[in-house]
Amino acid sequence: VVDWERSFKHERQRDAIELLGVDTQVVPCHRVDLRPNVEASTIPVLCRIDAWNGYGSEDLELAYECGVSEVILPMVRSRVEVEQALEQAAGRLGVCVMIETVAAC
Repeated sequence: VVDWERSFKHERQRDAIELLGVDTQVVPCHRVDLRPNVEASTIPVLCRIDAWNGYGSEDLELAYECGVSEVILPMVRSRVEVEQALEQAAGRLGVCVMIETVAAC
């Protein structure tokens, strides 16, 4: 799993520290060309893209072009976001949805 999520990630992690009292690791996110990883891997490569209201749509296309098997859509806030991601993926790659927000419930 490669993590490209970046929109508001630092703020959410800061909030987690305040709420839970635990620290988390946030590494600088750089979208890299995953083609060499996909070609060398003997198992499917998944990519956690950015939130749909961030760079998710753009990331989905780039992940597809790199040959990943599935994208992980984080921080979903609505059914519409899921529908848009599924429509854009159009069966070309899998879409895993992460229900992490109160708005999504």
